[in-house]
Formats: sequence, structure tokens, C-alpha cells
Amino acid sequence: MKKQLYRAMAAVLTLSLVSVPFSSISNAANTGSMFSIVKDIGFQYDGKDWIYLNAFGNKITGWVTAPDGYKYHMNVQNGIMDTGWFLDTDGKWYFLNEISDGTKGRVLTGWNWIDGYCYYFDQNGVMAANTFTPDHYFVNKDGQWSETDGTVHYVEGKGIKTNYVLGVSRVKLGKPVTGGGSGGSGGGSGGRVRPTEPETEPETKPSETKPDPKATEPETEPQDIPETTGDNGGKKDDRKGDAVTVTKIKPLRTLYVNFRGDEEKTRQYIEKKIKNSGISFYLSNGKLTTAIVTDWELQGDAVSGSIMKAKPVSFRVDESYSDIEDQLKKYDATLSVEISKSDTGSSDPEDPTEPEQPTQEDPTSEDPTQEEPTTEGPENKKHPDNWVITGYVQPEAVETDFIDAELSSYQAYLPKTITFNTSDGTTITIDARWNGYSGSFGPGKEICVKCDNGYEDLPSEVRAKLMDSFENIGTPTFTIRFREKETEKPKEKIEVALDREPVSEGSYKEYSYAFDEKLCIELSNYTGDGRDVSITGASGFKTTLDKLSFDAATGKASAEVMDFMPSGLTNYFWLTVEYDGKNALQAKINVTTDRSISFKNGGTGYSPRYEKVSKKKDFETELSFVNVPSEDIKKIIFVKGDTDVTAQLGFTETEEEGVYRLTVPGEFIKNNISWGSVSFTLKCRGVMPVTVYLSVMGDPALNKDKYQGYYVTENPVITISNFSLDKNSISDLELSLAKNVTGAEERILVKNEDYRISENDKKITIISKNALQTETLEEDIKYRLKVKAPLDEDEASIDLDYKKDRALEVILAGTIIPDMPVYLRITNLNYGETLEDVEVYAGEDKLQGLTVVERNFVSKICIPYETFSKYVKDGKADLTVKKPGIKSADLSISIPEFTGEDAPVETALTDNYGYSKFELQDGIPVFSGTGDVYIKVTDKEIPNDILKGTVGVFHKKGTAPGEGVPVYIEGYSEINSNYSSKEKWIKFALYTYREELGNAVVMDGDKYSVYTITVYIPGYKTVDIDVALKPKGVY
Repeated sequence: MKKQLYRAMAAVLTLSLVSVPFSSISNAANTGSMFSIVKDIGFQYDGKDWIYLNAFGNKITGWVTAPDGYKYHMNVQNGIMDTGWFLDTDGKWYFLNEISDGTKGRVLTGWNWIDGYCYYFDQNGVMAANTFTPDHYFVNKDGQWSETDGTVHYVEGKGIKTNYVLGVSRVKLGKPVTGGGSGGSGGGSGGRVRPTEPETEPETKPSETKPDPKATEPETEPQDIPETTGDNGGKKDDRKGDAVTVTKIKPLRTLYVNFRGDEEKTRQYIEKKIKNSGISFYLSNGKLTTAIVTDWELQGDAVSGSIMKAKPVSFRVDESYSDIEDQLKKYDATLSVEISKSDTGSSDPEDPTEPEQPTQEDPTSEDPTQEEPTTEGPENKKHPDNWVITGYVQPEAVETDFIDAELSSYQAYLPKTITFNTSDGTTITIDARWNGYSGSFGPGKEICVKCDNGYEDLPSEVRAKLMDSFENIGTPTFTIRFREKETEKPKEKIEVALDREPVSEGSYKEYSYAFDEKLCIELSNYTGDGRDVSITGASGFKTTLDKLSFDAATGKASAEVMDFMPSGLTNYFWLTVEYDGKNALQAKINVTTDRSISFKNGGTGYSPRYEKVSKKKDFETELSFVNVPSEDIKKIIFVKGDTDVTAQLGFTETEEEGVYRLTVPGEFIKNNISWGSVSFTLKCRGVMPVTVYLSVMGDPALNKDKYQGYYVTENPVITISNFSLDKNSISDLELSLAKNVTGAEERILVKNEDYRISENDKKITIISKNALQTETLEEDIKYRLKVKAPLDEDEASIDLDYKKDRALEVILAGTIIPDMPVYLRITNLNYGETLEDVEVYAGEDKLQGLTVVERNFVSKICIPYETFSKYVKDGKADLTVKKPGIKSADLSISIPEFTGEDAPVETALTDNYGYSKFELQDGIPVFSGTGDVYIKVTDKEIPNDILKGTVGVFHKKGTAPGEGVPVYIEGYSEINSNYSSKEKWIKFALYTYREELGNAVVMDGDKYSVYTITVYIPGYKTVDIDVALKPKGVY
């Protein structure tokens, strides 16, 4: 069978301009360029099957994503593109298109008819099975569109036809399909039948029609939608770490074309030749990749003998490098197009660098731009039937200097062509492709570069005849030898020392110098002039030896220690002497001084700090100098950052020796505030630089003690801050108050009547009733309080929100039963308010013995029953509840009667669900003493509002209810019901009563203690129900 190699199906990533492979006969053109073309990357058709090659010509197996974004699967055994049904290793089914319509092998998505059945594949191509699709249709376990009753939708002959489905019987998907063909399951989970390929792929591309699965409406509503995987279409991002940038672009080789008869035809021909060609570029992560140029701008005239320029206008890059597209536009990627003077319309000059034809063309078609060569060669000569390639001309090795370890750096040495000898004495010369090598880079070493040509590079006329002998003979290699590096005579090592012994030695040496000494560097075995010796000191100091007082005869150089510290004295610095690119000396120089400066009220450190400095007036302090001569004091400078601000500050001598006054003008402070402070640095010879910090006082401000608002019965407490109180004292402050509305009149407040001042903690207490001149408020009002210190020109304001008056809202918390406390609850307290100051009155009598209890996160007032009962008359008690600052509340409490029929309750043997039977002890149910206890309501019609008034008094069996613990229907205690039977249960949650009840429950011998629940329901007689309670911790 005749073998042909077809060009790539899609745009591919190459190492330079992507081009159609072009073979030359005998004397191929040699441009001398060091840049070459890598071609035939991506999909290739070998005359029988599709394969996918990487940049090294190796077959890719498994899932691949083509440049068009679609997924394909290459068989893991032989690299051949799979088609038809495919079961992956993860147990997911796919269908890879079997039709040769330009989309063969592509993973199908969405709805597709196959062998008369309709299947749904998600966006990644995974077949949905036994579920509802996103558009609400049901597919069975085999993925076929069907109804939930099992009816499968089938249209005979519709859709894609596969080789192994007969009639309406489809192979079951419960296991992989095995059979003949060259394809197989990608993960080793089983093969699948592959249709027989024609000798060449068909050139027609039938339009793909999507099936309409809605031939009949599904009967079942969707319940579940298949979950999709990933959204990158199988693409893999190999970038790691920081953002990748473009470092350079590979130059493009000149494109040679023939003049096509007239200018318009030639221009159209060039545009077609270069469309969708690629430009290779290097990345900062060391990788090389390619951008596809989707549009070129042609400059110049397309006439015979001219040279046109093509500049990229737009690019298409791999998704993982889409963020670098703008970077490409900054590089010059101009392509030169040289038009020959021939006007015959024949083949272009032989050059393997022609850009590839648009990748959208049918990959099975021949390149229309490649015309038959007109020169006489072996392809036009009559050859014997047994004509074969007998060998090749081995290129001679070259010797060169070592540049680096990149093969591309030696492209200029690689032969541009290789020549093969044939059995009838003729030769065939083709453009050489070199890729990969063996051996090692480096001086004195050599590499053997591998020829990457294949039989597909032979002229098309002789390719089939010579293919087998080409592969038997193989291709040559090319050797590059690197010359030995000339060895230089080693320089004599210089020795560097200082003019004194180190004070300590370890991994480095330490020396000690006074700030006013000289430091001498001594070199031995050094014959230079000092310009090649680098000296580095403290920050900002770097020079060469010759810039110091260097004596070449003695090899000594010296400088003042202070010269090595241009930014001012430091405790130490690192001295580095570097020669011939290496450190000849690195030592720590400790610097000593007996000089110092102290700041009055600021300390003696290197960063004195002053707090609450006013920005309205000058700041002054005094500096005391120790062992600093007056001549050095007079040379003091003040800097802020890199700016000398000495002239903006005041620095004068006082009458006291060695003491100077520093004045910082208020204007300087105001203009240089940053983050609430001002700083500057003092520099003096022999003294460590001192940075002064002035923390500037902020604007005057007022702060109130609460932000939820005040009642007229409350007195706001205001704290003042950032008032300078320089000329004014706090007792001189002026206060005014006005409603916070436009044009409201201010009222001047009177000290000790409308407000009080605490001078020690700078707090003002507003006496609301006097300041507002009222004891009640019918509505919420906002007032603005203004505080002034007139002499200091300080002023601040704050809003005070006053709320309308409120009255206590009091309710009875729980049914009143004999001998049990009465509980009251206040429902409108604000956050932070408590019941501790609440008082309860009956007429003029104040009730005694009140306590505050908290249960279920609610605080209540507890009135002992014997206290409460004194004030019950005619079945009710009238009470008044008082709390300071809030209007009192009157409360009339009626005492319920527990007479009439027995309360409609009985022992519960199960909970309200009826599933769990309670444990029994001697016929009575057992419950946890700190858990839930149930009793059953016998009257299903009794309203819950009545049942919510139930109180269950738990007392030890045989004792009076008055000795027990009342449990109210509140918090976790509640009325439960059964939805279907409408029966009701009362649940007493004993957890919140564990202190009074649960912790008191103990074992009665080897049995649980029995308690009686006396059940009180208003309007009914009490009923006693016995239960057994487990002690805490017993399960």
C-alpha cells in the first residue's frame, strides 16, 4: 500500500516559523541562517491511521487537546487515534467521532444519535447514564434516552452507525467492548471495535447535524444532573511559580516566492502562504513555545525582484500563556518576503522555511502551492524497478570554541542539506533537519547531533519507491567538537591585612577602631595600581584602592575611619576588600566613641520621643553634649530623609556649658506630620545619629460613654482629649447645647447646674434634666454638645442622641400554682441593663425577699409565694414594678383555679413519634433526671394555648408538691404532637433544672428513684403521674 505523510491537522507549537516541509533535489538552497524549522508536530496521517507527534517526533498517547480546543484520545498501546465507543480507566464512557468529516476522533458532547439511540455527553464528553440530563430528559443505565418506565426511544438507522451494532440491538455498556481494529481502550480497561479505514482519508466533510432528542416529551421530571469535571478541556498548565515573561523571539528566515504574473495574484499568494504561521519565543521559565500569527500586515509592492515586509498584527497563543500576548507586540518579528524575478508561476525557490498553509484546510488534501519542480533530477529520470537508496554522504565533523550548552547556539555549523546515494548512481539531496544529540557540552568535549529527517522529506515522486530503503539506511549524524579552553597562568594570590591584630577570630575577624583613628589596609603580592581592588564599607561607601591614600611601593592604603561611614557613625560596619572577583578580606570593624548627646525629658538613646506635642506652637527642648568639642557642635546638621532642614530649626547655645536649646517651629511641625508624628535626624561628628520623634497631638475630640442613646433620666459622661489647655484650664471650658437642626439656637450651659467637671480624669457629666430643661421626652431628639477652650482656640463637638421616655413592660412568667414562687419578666430592657435595681410594690408596701434568677437565657424576678400571697384579694393581686430612670408599670395578676375535671394527661409509654418505647421499671417509664420527660395528653382537641400554661411539679414520691421543683412550659420544654395521629405529648426538659432537680436524683438501692409529677393545668384538677428518674451520668 502506498504510504504518504500528511501535514499536521492544526496549528502546532514549533521552535521557529512553522512551515510546510519542502524537500529539494541535489543542490538545495542554503541561506546560511542559523535558525531552522521544526515541522510535522501534532496530528499526522500515515496512510492508515492518525497519530499525534510531539516536537521530538514521538507519538503522544492518552488524552490530547488539539489547538482547536477539542479532546482526542490516542491509544496507549500504539499511539493510534481511537474512535467509537471508549471506556476510560475511571469507568466513564465516551464516544469518539468515527466519521471522516474533519472532526474524526473528536470527543462528542451534547445530544448525539448513535445506532438509532440518542445519548447525552457532558461538556467533557462523559456519557450520562441512569440519570436526568440538564435539560430534564432521562437516560437509562446504558445512556439511552428513555422514559422512567423503561421505554427506550429508538429510530432505526438514525445517527452515527458503528460496526458492531446489529438492528436495534446495542452492545451493553456494563463492560468494555473488545474486538478487532487498531484502536483500544485508553486505560487498559478493554478494547473496542474500530471501523476499517480507507487507504486515504476522504476529502469531503459532511456537516455535523445535532440530533433532536425531543421527538417525544420525556414523562419524568429531572431529579439529578450529571456532574461535570474540570473546565480546562484537558489542557495542562506547566507553568510554576511567578508570572512568565517573554525574554526574546527567535528571528525569522526570509521567505522566497516566485512572482505570480501580476501584483494582485502575488500578494494574495503570499497572504495565503503566511496565514496562521507561527513565531517562536523564549520564556523566563526556560521554555520555548510558539504563537500563531492570525493576521499579518504586508508592506511594500508585490512586484518582481522586490522584498516585502510582513509584520504580525494579531496572535493566538496557548491558553496557559494568554497573559503574555501584549509582551509579544513589543518585539520586532518582521518577516522578509523576497519575490524572485521569474514570472512563470512555477515552484517557489527551494527553501524549507515557507509558512504553513492555513490549518483550517482539509488535512488530507495536497498543498496546492507546491508545484512540480522543473529542474531535471532523479524524480524525472527513469529508474530500474529495484532502485533503492544505498547510503548517505557523512558530513565532516567540525571543531569550534565552546559557547554554551544550547544546541541552537551552534546552528550555523549544522549542514543545511544531506545527500543520499542510490543504486543507479544518482543522488538525492534534501533539506536537513537536526534535533537532539548525544554526548556532552563543554571545552574538550563533543556532541553527536541527530538527523531528524524521515522518508516523508523525500520528493513526493520518489517517496513511495524509496521509503523502505530510506528507513533501512537511516540518516547520518553530525559531530561538533569543542576546543580545550586555554589555561591562564594563575595569578599569585594577594594577601590583605589591617594595621592591627583582630580582637576576635572565627568565621570572620573583628577589629576595633576609635571613630577618629585612621584605618590602614596592607596588601602583599600585589603589583597593580589599585584600580582593580574594590573597597566596600558602611552603607553608601564603595570605592577602589587607588581612591584612598594608596602607596603602590609599600602596598598600603589608609583613610579616616569616619570616611568609611558616609551616613554617620555606626557601632560597626563590614569592610570588604575584593580582588579578581573574589573577597580577599571581609572583616567586622567595631567603632568606639566617648561622645554622646542627651535630650531633656527625652532620654539618652538614639531615638528620643516626645508625646502630645502641639502643632499650634513651637516645641522646645534642651540637648546636653558630653565630650563633644564646640567646633563639632557648630557643624551639627539636621536632616529629614535626604533633605537638610538645619535652617528650618532653631539651635542656640544656653548659658550652661555644653547645653543647647533646640526649637522646632509649629509651622515645621504642621507641614511635616506623617502618621501622627514628625521626625528628623541629628548628625554630629563622633556621635551616633539621633532621630527625634515628636508625636503630635490630634485634633480636639469628645467621646461619650455610650452610643445607644440616652433617656432624659440618664446623665451622659463626656471625656475630652487633645485639648492643649495651655492658656485655658479645664475649669475654664465653655459648653453649649443645641438641637442638631439647621439654625437651632445654642444654649450656654451653666457649670455645676447643667454639668459637672472632673478635672483629674478630664470628664464632663451632663445633667440631662437641667441641660434639656425637661423631665420627659415625647420623641427622640438629637442634640449637639460643643466644648470650647477660647484662649487656646481649641473646640470640639459631639452629638448626643436622646430617646423618648419608656415605661416598663412586665409580664407574668409561668402559671401561678400554690406554694411555688411567682416569676415576673421585664421585656423591654436595653443591652447591659439588669434587674438588680428593680423594686415591686403592692400599694405602698415594698415586697421583700425578691431575687433574680436566670433560666433558658432569660432573667426573671422571683417573688416568694408566702410574700406574694399576702397581697392576694378576691383571687388577684395588684402590683407596681419600678426601675430607676424608667416609668413604672402596674400589673394585675389573677390566680388560676385548679378545679373541675381531672387534667387530660396520662403516663406516656412512647414519644410523640411512636417509634421508641420507654424503658419501664415496675410498670412505670424511666427517664433521665437531666433529660426529657414525656407525659401524654388524652384530649387531642385541647388547644395548645391552654396546654402552654401547664406546670409539672417534680417531687419525690410520698412528699408534698410544695417540696418539689416546678417545671414550666418554656425554653426547651414544649408541646409535641404527631402529625398523622394528631395526638399530643407534653415534654418537660429537665436539663435547665439540673441544679434544683437533676443533681438531686440518686439511686434508690438498686433501682431508680421514683418521682411524682403533679400536673397543673388551669381550669382542671391536678393529676399525679409517677416516673422513674436516672441519676446524672447513668445511661
